[in-house]
This record gives sequence, C-alpha cells and structure tokens, in this order.
Amino acid sequence: MEEETKDAIRNRIREQRRTLRQEERDGVADAIEKELLSMKEFMDCKFFFAYLSHGTEIPTRAMILAAQEAGKIIAAPKVTGCNRMEFYPVESLESLRPGAFGILEPEGGEVLTPDMGKTFLLLPGLAFTRRGERL
Repeated sequence: MEEETKDAIRNRIREQRRTLRQEERDGVADAIEKELLSMKEFMDCKFFFAYLSHGTEIPTRAMILAAQEAGKIIAAPKVTGCNRMEFYPVESLESLRPGAFGILEPEGGEVLTPDMGKTFLLLPGLAFTRRGERL
C-alpha cells in the first residue's frame, strides 16, 4: 500500500474542510470555542495570542472577543518580511486591516512575545499525526 505524502494529506483535508456543511462547521467551531473558554490555561493567561481566521479555518472572532471581555491582552500575527511574522496588539477587531494573502492583521505597535507573561497561543492546524504533532 502506498503511503500518502504530507502535501496529499493536506490537500485531502482542505477539501474535506471545504465541503463541510455550514451547520457542521458551526458545530465544530462552537465545540472548540466552548473547550477553549473552559481551559484553565486560557482562564489564567494574561496574553491571548491568536490567529485571525481566514477562509474555511475555524473562526476565531468569538474567541478573541471573549478573551477581550475577560480583560486579556490580545495579540495577532502580522507578516513583517519574507517568511517572518511578529505578533502585535489587537485593540479591536475593527482596527484590523487586510495584509498578506488578504488575511486580517493588526496595523502595528509594540511587538508582543509569548515570554512577556502568562500566554495562551491559539494556532491553526490542518492535519496532525496520530501522536498529535502538526503534519
């Protein structure tokens, strides 16, 4: 039996995600949000570093708003060079502007890093190994 390449697996998963019905997508997003908001690590963090969802990714808007309501400092990635991203503060979702690849980004400000205090990082992932490692 021939083993699928990483690219083939990623493409297959993207297609499966793309074809999810909206109610399935909403159910998955709600379950992830509920799980995240109940995590001790999330409740205890000062900084919430989150990706800004795009396309068929799990939406992060509600999670970011919940973190803001809980008084957390929100940071999101901004492309700052070739293969380089840095995290900048998100004052409000309305202040974000389309950046690289049309993905919303903060406009700038002080670069924030995870070592500035108790930080929770919410990172996107498409496919994982059976051991939970990103593929």
